[in-house]
Amino acid sequence: MVDNDNASKVIVHIETLIEEELPKLPPHLRIWAKQHLVEPRRVLLSRNEDGTGEIALWLVTDHIGKNDSTMRVVFDEIKDSFGLEMAMTDEIHWFMGFYGDFAKAVQGM
Repeated sequence: MVDNDNASKVIVHIETLIEEELPKLPPHLRIWAKQHLVEPRRVLLSRNEDGTGEIALWLVTDHIGKNDSTMRVVFDEIKDSFGLEMAMTDEIHWFMGFYGDFAKAVQGM
């Protein structure tokens, strides 16, 4: 797991990348992203749709109960890349893959 000092650095890095990418989004997606952004936190996701395999990533958007997507944006600090997660069931949260920067991940939803 990530120590607190490193976690703080990763969170700042994620937030910086997002701030740089938000202006690249069309207005309706920029509004959606700003509404759904959360303080990044570590989550464990399945690598496969059947729930097998595991990958630890940083969750950066989440459901708020209004205009939610079936997917959420995640980040991997090792690959320095954003990707998408989808809840297949209550127990299976599948990592769908990397999309590159934040704007591409949001547009990939």
